[in-house]
Parts: sequence; C-alpha cells; structure tokens
Amino acid sequence: MTLAYSLGNWDEVIDVGRQRASILVCDQIESLWQVGEAFARKSDFATAFESYKYVLDNCADPKDRLSTVQKASLLLPSVGMDALVLLGRPLPDGTSEFMSVGFDDLRRRMASNINDRFTAFPVTTDELERFVRFVRLKPTADDVSLIAWYYYGQKEWDAAQAWFSMGSRLKRDPKYMEGQILSLRAAGQTNEALAFAEEVKDRSPELTQQYLELVSEILSDPETTFDLPSRTLRDFEDLVLEEESALGAQAIGWRYVEDEKVKRAGEWFDRSVDWEVTEGGVIGQAVVASRRKHYKTLKSIKARYGDDYAELEDFTVYTQRMKKARSVSVKSNSRVKAVCTSKGLLALFVCDRT
Repeated sequence: MTLAYSLGNWDEVIDVGRQRASILVCDQIESLWQVGEAFARKSDFATAFESYKYVLDNCADPKDRLSTVQKASLLLPSVGMDALVLLGRPLPDGTSEFMSVGFDDLRRRMASNINDRFTAFPVTTDELERFVRFVRLKPTADDVSLIAWYYYGQKEWDAAQAWFSMGSRLKRDPKYMEGQILSLRAAGQTNEALAFAEEVKDRSPELTQQYLELVSEILSDPETTFDLPSRTLRDFEDLVLEEESALGAQAIGWRYVEDEKVKRAGEWFDRSVDWEVTEGGVIGQAVVASRRKHYKTLKSIKARYGDDYAELEDFTVYTQRMKKARSVSVKSNSRVKAVCTSKGLLALFVCDRT
C-alpha cells in the first residue's frame, strides 16, 4: 500500500485496503489516511468521507484525530468538511476540538483576498464574524495577523490597527508594529503614527525604514498642514546620515527648498545622489542649480541624466553674454552728468567708476 501510495496508484491502494482490512485500524493510522485519500483522488468523496469518519468514530488519540481532519480538509468538498468538524469532541472552554480546522478554507480565502482581492473568492460578513469570535477565544499569532492584514486590505484602518496591536502583545514581531504604523498613516492619524514610529524605530531595520518613509512623506508633501518639530527634524537628519537614506536626504532637501535655504538643500540632494541615483535626487539637484543660477552645473546634470529623467527637459540653461565696456575718458563734470543721465551699460559703468 505504501509503495502504491507513493506512486499515486490509487486503485492499488484501494485494492490492498479491501484485501487486508485488518490493517485499517487505529494502530495503523497511516493506512486509513492513505485509503481515504485514494478514494478522494478517485472523486469518490462519499467513501472518502466514511474513511475519515471511521477514524473520528473509533480512534481516541487527539493528534491522530486532528491530523485526520486536517488531511481531509485538503481533499473533501466543503460540505463533507463541515460534517467532519461537527464530529469533534467538546473542549472545556466550550469550543470543538476541530473548530480551528473548520476555518481553514476561510483562512485560505482571506489570504487570497489580501494578495489579490479582485480574483479571490469573497468572504462573507457572517464568516468573518464567526472567525473573529473564535480567534478572540483562542488567539494565535498567525490568525491575529491574518485578520489584521485582511482588514487592512479592506481599508478598515481602525479595525486593522486594533488587531495589529493585539498581535504585538501576543508576539514580539516587528511586522505587527509595521502594520500599526501603516494603519495609522492610512487613517490620517499622522501624530499617532509619527509618535509610535519614533518609539519603535530602533527595534528592527524594517521599522527604521518605516520611520524614514513616514517622516520623508511629511517633509516632501507641500500641501501638508503637519508641522514637524525642530527636534524631530534634527534627529531625523542624524538618522538619515547614519542610514545613508537617499529618500530621507531628498525629503530634507525639499524642506530646505521650501524654506528658501537653497544652498543647504543642494547639500542634501548631493548626498542623496551619492548614496543612490534616483529621479527625486537628480531633479532636486537641478532645481537647486537653476535657483542659484549655476547654469554650468545644470548643463552637466542634464547631459548626464537627461536620457533617464524626462523632467529635466523642463529646465532651461541660460548663457550670459556680456560685451566688454570700452574705457571712457572723463574730462569734465558736465561729461559725467551727461553720461549719468543717459541709459544703458555705459552709463552704469561710468557713474559707478565716478
């Protein structure tokens, strides 16, 4: 039977089971599982169901019973699985021994909705509420995370944040904290998101990145009404230097552009491009060069990156052409007065010299 099973010879597995019924007992649980799967693979789901039901009716080992239902969940239609789950023995907390397994199909659909909700089978409100009630009774890190990300995918930010918070109390996993920051940001709770991100930013590289992205978003948004404290900005600059964050350097650069501190902005855009060449950093350099009328620098930027970043075409390089002023001999005050009352470069030259 084991050889036939390994080869996927389902007819042979069934024949051996029929000829040697003595091996289809609880002490030979693998044989029962193999026969049950063979019938399911042959699409004889009724007989497969009876094979799994036999285990639940006759075998006492909790691990074997749970494994039986888990194996059946991968093979039987949902109707058969629902019937098997009902055969579970009651537990002291009032739940069934197989209640968790009964949600496996729902877990798979929820995960599919998280990854691509447009092609996944839908999750009904009733199903979700039953699962939530179960997880509140028997919370596990995986189930809490699943519910949190599902709510996040459905754009129910408050619910997502609450479940991420519950998850972080169950397990010290930075992923839950990342979820909290993302949920608070999406809900428009910038103060709360920033305070929490600043508190946990040193707990993992991912959380550091979340903090850098959050502050960068605040600094780069010209329409934001959020006022970043000066202390936070100073600390952020130190962190950007430490992490060599191109995104963070760009954000600081744009803040200084907004504050009309163009020279300092240029220093941060230069750092950003040194660490990683990106469109934001290069465009920032171009803006600074244009504002400071450093047209040679601007011309160099356009020559180097113009093929990569089309937006550089919007920057114009101006060339200043100055004629040499001829020397003027000033012989009398009347001549000076005459020139100073005239217009043009010559008048300015003479009057300045006088």
